[in-house]
Amino acid sequence: AKLRFLHISPKGDLQVKNLAETINFRTKLLAVTHVSHVLGSANDVKSLIEYAKCVNVKVLVDACQSLPYMKVDVKQLGCDFLVGSGNNLFAAGCVGFLYVKKSLLKSIPTFLPGGESMFSDVSLEKSTIECGRLEAGFPPAAQVLALASSIEKLKSSLVFESGPGVGPNRRTQEVDKHSALLSRVLLEQLRDIPRITVYSPGPDSQPRVPICTFNVDGTDAEIVQAMLREKGIYIAAGTHQAIPLHRELGIESSLRVSFCHYNTVDDVARFTKTLRLAVDELHRSPSIP
Repeated sequence: AKLRFLHISPKGDLQVKNLAETINFRTKLLAVTHVSHVLGSANDVKSLIEYAKCVNVKVLVDACQSLPYMKVDVKQLGCDFLVGSGNNLFAAGCVGFLYVKKSLLKSIPTFLPGGESMFSDVSLEKSTIECGRLEAGFPPAAQVLALASSIEKLKSSLVFESGPGVGPNRRTQEVDKHSALLSRVLLEQLRDIPRITVYSPGPDSQPRVPICTFNVDGTDAEIVQAMLREKGIYIAAGTHQAIPLHRELGIESSLRVSFCHYNTVDDVARFTKTLRLAVDELHRSPSIP
């Protein structure tokens, strides 16, 4: 197999103008991130899926970062596969799920056989595999039950519901507006701090969630992270499991801050105020690299 990639623009947007050069009738699978866990930007996966279907390409959507923020409907998207993770859904770690369109499930070869739930019949000569064809061995039952409970709680608290001919309800719209507000305030306040380079696209370029990646000019990300931790602010530092993206951005590491539904504009203000104080301390202490 040969891998091809959709790159990002200098502003951090996914470049999709020349799709035909990357995705064509020879392409077997398109894997695309719904929401970037690094930049916070939401890709227009619906349009990408529609294009992929025109050239008979299967699509896998990585929805790990979008599921906590927005309603994700696999039928509406039309994707063939979709993955999600427990830790992003406020459940236990080390667990996730893979959605497979039912019409494709039996065509997928079982790459790791084992476990009673996989087989409907076994003889000395052969075995017959049923719908549990990708579930070898005993599943992590406690983590899966916790994941199911967390998903139900999230659905009830955010009221991600709709029906035929019914648009998003008021609660869903409020959640979307709150997420957009946090994103806008976060980016505006970060860009107002001197010596800060923000890598996440602006709120006007494309839909996004309140996640932002940045650096303090001339200072290692881990140093800024440690300074903020001493002040009671915990953010991520490093490559965030996205080394190719950092190479594309021309940096070795970065800082990432994320907010969610339970956060407020005051939480964002506290973070940016503390970050501003840390940047001022760095400016007064040239001995800190």
